[in-house]
Amino acid sequence: MSKPNPMIQIMCESTDNVLNATGIIEDQNETLVDTPSVGAMERFAEVLKCRLVWSDWDSLAKDERRGMRDYFRGTQKCRRTCALYPLAYDVA
Repeated sequence: MSKPNPMIQIMCESTDNVLNATGIIEDQNETLVDTPSVGAMERFAEVLKCRLVWSDWDSLAKDERRGMRDYFRGTQKCRRTCALYPLAYDVA
């Protein structure tokens, strides 16, 4: 989620669709899935003494976006990519 405040959206998802999450137990028809906000991801990194660097998908030319529709939704929920880097520790 593109929201800056730390939150996690939890929803039920059908396990019938191969693009969805799978169940854990036999004959499980639905499962829970979660979507963290940008703020939640940054808070996770902070607690782990790391920093996040987000990919700038908007810099990708429109003709290079085939197969990546989820990264360019005009809604609060879209795909994002980040790298996690450990912070340098002062060992003195």
